Amino acid sequence: MSRDTFTDVAAIVHPFPQPPDSPATDLDGYHAACQETEQDRQDTISQLRLGWEEADLDPLVSALTSARRAKEDAETQIRHLVAYGREFVQPRPYTLGDLAEAAGMSVSGVRTGYDHHDVDAVAEATGARAREWRAPDATDSAVVTDLLSDLARRCQSDPARPGQVNDSLTAAGWTPHAPDARTPGTKATKRYIRWERTWPNGTTVTLYQEANHVSASGRIADTDPRRFTLDYADNDPQQLDTQLAEFTRRIDNLDTARAGRTQQRV
Repeated sequence: MSRDTFTDVAAIVHPFPQPPDSPATDLDGYHAACQETEQDRQDTISQLRLGWEEADLDPLVSALTSARRAKEDAETQIRHLVAYGREFVQPRPYTLGDLAEAAGMSVSGVRTGYDHHDVDAVAEATGARAREWRAPDATDSAVVTDLLSDLARRCQSDPARPGQVNDSLTAAGWTPHAPDARTPGTKATKRYIRWERTWPNGTTVTLYQEANHVSASGRIADTDPRRFTLDYADNDPQQLDTQLAEFTRRIDNLDTARAGRTQQRV
């Protein structure tokens, strides 16, 4: 094994910091960082050489193994942090959109990226108690995925729109459900996705996503804050997010007013 392999691997694992762009920058800090990096390199070279001499460990393979373990540890930490944000933070969890952006993941990846094992690990580490939690029903999830594909096939304006609506609603904290089985011929037998969201003071709102629009129940009066409708053909994704944010604001006010009425009765 060439000695240069140890040196090269150490240089890759511990790159030197970039020199300052401005002469006014504190050079003492930069030089100190370079000295620390050089020491880290020497320590790594010694460890790699020791592994080679005593255990016949290839230095490159050894470094890759360490990097993989660090990656796995980081992925575990991300799952636990996401689980904490969704299952422990009160009174309202972090939105999937905020967590997805911070973690560099998709909204769907965040939503399905942790399970009850991660929730238990967070509870054990923090001593906190999670909200009532259950794993998503695999059958229901599969049905929703199938429904979304069907909506995309039937969307007259743009097949991508149902997926964009799905991402927007999920990022805003809404939960998708398959229609409940009912008597054939009723609305429940149609191909649509039912979205629900519950606010901190108990207000629950339902939206229905069909092939070309998403809306609240037609039984809700036009003056009711829970009234909502959006046609895909007439609105782009940015307009959907804007209208959804305005709708959320109305329900926030409705939920706050509900809490005030409850306190007055008490």
